[in-house]
Amino acid sequence: MTNLDFKTTNKLLTAKASTEPLKDFPVEQLPLGLRDSLSGVSEDARVPTLFAAFPIAAAYADGVKALYCDGEETPMALMSIIIGEQASGKGVCRRIESIWTRKMDKDDETPREQEEWYQNNKNKKGVVDPKPCIRHIGDTISKAALMRRQLCADGHTMYMFSEELGSMKSVWRFFGDYFRKAFDHSEVGQDYITATSGMTKAQLNFTGCGTQNIFQKFFTDDNIEDGSSSRMMLAKMPDTSFAPISQHHGYTDEEKANIQQAVTILERSRGVKDMPRMRDAFCEWLEAKRQLALANADRVMDIYRRRSAVIGFRCGTIFHLLEQQEEVSDACVRFATAVADYVLAMQMEMFGRRLDKQQQDNEAAPVYHTRNTILFDQLPDEFTLSDASRERGDGACKATVRKMINRWVKRGLCQKLEGDAEIWKKLALSA
Repeated sequence: MTNLDFKTTNKLLTAKASTEPLKDFPVEQLPLGLRDSLSGVSEDARVPTLFAAFPIAAAYADGVKALYCDGEETPMALMSIIIGEQASGKGVCRRIESIWTRKMDKDDETPREQEEWYQNNKNKKGVVDPKPCIRHIGDTISKAALMRRQLCADGHTMYMFSEELGSMKSVWRFFGDYFRKAFDHSEVGQDYITATSGMTKAQLNFTGCGTQNIFQKFFTDDNIEDGSSSRMMLAKMPDTSFAPISQHHGYTDEEKANIQQAVTILERSRGVKDMPRMRDAFCEWLEAKRQLALANADRVMDIYRRRSAVIGFRCGTIFHLLEQQEEVSDACVRFATAVADYVLAMQMEMFGRRLDKQQQDNEAAPVYHTRNTILFDQLPDEFTLSDASRERGDGACKATVRKMINRWVKRGLCQKLEGDAEIWKKLALSA
C-alpha cells in the first residue's frame, strides 16, 4: 500500500488530465539544474523550457534505470517537441539546450578530430578506424551515419536537437522507427555490404521545435497510430500575438555553474533505482486515469495514459537524482505526476481527435473472414469431428481437421466436452 498521505492520494485519484498542476508547480521546489534552467523565463514559458532541458539531462543519466510499476527496469529515454508560432520565443529552448550540452560538446571535441583525421587518411595503409564516440548529433544525419554513431557510442545515449522540425522531415520519414525504439532502448540494426552494418540498442534522446503547421505535417496518421505520438512530451509556447517584446536577462555564471554541477551528478549516477513511493503514486495515477477513461468510454485517454505515466516517472527519476536525497520527496512525487498529467493532456489535445477517428474508421471497415472462420460459423453449437470434416469438404485427414479445431480452442471459440466422445461446444456464435 502507498505511503502517500490522504490529501495527496485524493488529489491523484480525483484530478483529470490537466496542464495546470505543472504550470503552477513552484520553481523554488525544483532541484539543482532544473531550477536554474527557469531563471528569467516568463511564467507561461517555463514548461516548454523544462521540456527542452529534460531529454539532454536524461541523456547524461544513461547509467541509470528505475524499477517501474510493472516491475521492469525503465531507461532514462525522453523525447520532447516544443510547439510555437514564428517568433513566439522558442529561442529560449535553444539557449537552455546550449548550456546543458556544453559538457557533451566538450567531450565530443577529440572524437570529432579523430574522425576527421580518419576520413582524410583511411585509404592509407595501416590506418585503423578509431571508432570515436560522438554523442551530440545533427538533425539531418543520414541513416548510415546514425548507425555508425550508435555502434561507436559505447552504450551511451546520444542526443539530437532540432531548432526547426521541418529540417528533419526526411530523417523522420526514413527511420522514424529508430525514435520509437529509442524510447525503450530496443534493438536496432542494418545489414549492408558497403555501408555501416551491425546490431545495437537504439539510445537517442531528442528535443525539437516547430510551428503548429509543421508539427501537424510531421505527424502523419501512421505516426499517430504506430505509437510515435504517445512517446512524445509536447509543450506549447504562449500565444504572443500583439504582445510587447519579452525580456530575458540571460543566465548568470552561478546558474550556468549549477547546471554543470547537475550534469556531473547525472553522469555519475549508476544502477537501478528502486523508488517504492514513486511507484505507488504512479500505480494510483494509472488506475485513476483508467477509471476515468472507463467512465467516459474514452479510448484515447486509455491509450495515452500508459506512456504518459512512463514519461512522468522518468522525469521524476531525474528530479530525484538531482535532489540527492535518500528518499523520494513529496515535491518529487507531485512534480512527476504533474508532468504525466501535462503530457497526457497535451497528447489528447494534439493527437486525440485524429487517433479517435482512425479507431472509428477501423471499426467501420468490413471484416474479411478466412475459409476456416466461415466454416466455424456454419457448424452447429455442438459439433463433432465428422461435422467439421463434412463442412470442410476437401477430404482432409482427421489429423488435419483436429489441428484446425485445436486452433479454434486456443482462440477461445470452442471447448471440448468431457467424456470419450469427441464433441466440441461453441463458446462464441461467430468467430
